[in-house]
Amino acid sequence: MWLTLLALRNRIGILMLSLAMVILGGTSVQRLPVDLFPQIQVPVAFVGVIYKGAPPLEASRPAFCNPSSSNSTSPISLSPS
Repeated sequence: MWLTLLALRNRIGILMLSLAMVILGGTSVQRLPVDLFPQIQVPVAFVGVIYKGAPPLEASRPAFCNPSSSNSTSPISLSPS
């Protein structure tokens, strides 16, 4: 409530404060360095699997299984099932 009363009593002061904030904000935006094409290095991971003698459909199948649903103790199973 006191902030509202202060603004109503000092209209010119609040106007000057608002104008100063707009002018300083515009100045800081103009001085802010912005690069239109920044240098970004995208991380890339490539995993290659050599599966000799397997047809493409079988080789494109995921090379992992859910350990809780199989009898294997290894989380990775590369043998075709």
